[in-house]
Amino acid sequence: MFSGKTNKVLAIVCIIIIVGVFYIGYKRIEESNKIVAKVNNEPIYREDIERVIKLNSNTSSSNNITEKDIINAAIKEMIVIQEAKTIGIEISDDELEKSIMTLKNEHADLYEIVIKQYESEENYKQKLRNKYIFDAMKERVVQKYYKENPVNKSRIIREIPQYYDVDIKKLSKKEIESLTQQLMYLKNKSKINDYFDTWVDLLSKKYNIEYFYEDDNLTKLPELYTYEMAVANNDIIWTHDKTYNKELLDAFVKDINNKNTSKIRIVTFTKEGDAIIIHLKYNGKQIEATIDSTRDKFSKEPQIKTEIFDKIDIEEVFNDHYNKTFIKYYLVKGDASKILIFQQTKE
Repeated sequence: MFSGKTNKVLAIVCIIIIVGVFYIGYKRIEESNKIVAKVNNEPIYREDIERVIKLNSNTSSSNNITEKDIINAAIKEMIVIQEAKTIGIEISDDELEKSIMTLKNEHADLYEIVIKQYESEENYKQKLRNKYIFDAMKERVVQKYYKENPVNKSRIIREIPQYYDVDIKKLSKKEIESLTQQLMYLKNKSKINDYFDTWVDLLSKKYNIEYFYEDDNLTKLPELYTYEMAVANNDIIWTHDKTYNKELLDAFVKDINNKNTSKIRIVTFTKEGDAIIIHLKYNGKQIEATIDSTRDKFSKEPQIKTEIFDKIDIEEVFNDHYNKTFIKYYLVKGDASKILIFQQTKE
C-alpha cells in the first residue's frame, strides 16, 4: 500500500524506462559528430538522445515532443546534477548496489529488461546514480519552496484518509510523514514545478551550454552561398567593406528590449568571399544563436554550433588605424563573454 523500498525501486525503474531522459554519463570516445550538446564541457551524446526517442516513440505523451525538447531536458538535468555535485550531494555505491540487488532478486524479468536497455549493469548503475542525485537536488529546491510558501501540514494530514483510502490511526509516524510529503507535493505540483523550472533557468546562466545539432534552415542553404543570394533572401549582411539591412538587426534588438519573440539571419562574408551564417532566435527570455562556419575554407573548426545568449550590446568604438568610429553589435552571455556579429562605420 505504501512506498516501501521495493515499491520505490520499481517506481524509479519505471520512470527511467518510460522517460529515459537522465543521461548515462559513462565514458565513450568523444567524437564531435556523436555529441549533441555540452554543459561546462561535459558532453551529451546522440545515442542517449536516440535511446530516449526510441523508448518514448510508442507513448501517447510523446506526440508533440521533438528531439530538441529531449536535448533541452537532458541539458536541464545535467545542470541540476552538476550543481548538486558542487554542493556535495553524492550517492554511495552501497545505496546503488542495494537498489539494484532488490530489483534483481525480487523482479528478475524487469532487471533483464533494464540491463538489456543500458547494455550493462554498470551503465544502469550510473544512470540510477544520476537519477538519485537529481532527485536529491530537486528535493532541496522543493523544501526551499515550502519555506517561502508555508503549507498547513495539519490540514494535509487530515486529508490523507480521503486521498489514500487508509485508516490513519493504523499508520506509523514514518508512514504518515511519507504520505504527508507526497500529498503536499501533489496539491502544489504545478506551482512547485514552475518554481523549480525558474530556479534551473536562473542557474543555467552561470553554465556554459553548447549545442552541436544541425538547424534545418541552415542545411537547406546551398553550399556556395553568395552575396547576391543573401541580398535576394533579404538577409542582414556584413562584409569587410559594406553592410546591408542593418535596420532589420535594429528591429530585432528592439524586439528583444520589448520581450517580443523574433528571429533573423545574419550573413558575414570573409575577405575570400566565404559565407558565415548566423541564425538568431529570441524566445522572450534568451537568444539562441546558431552559427554555421562550414563554408569558411579557412575556419580552424568548421561546424554548426548553437549557444544561448542573454542580450545584444551595441558599442561605438573609435579605430585609430582607420580614423573612423565603428558601431559594433555583440551577443553577450551572463558571464560577460561576447561574440561580435555585426559592425558598421558610423556615419
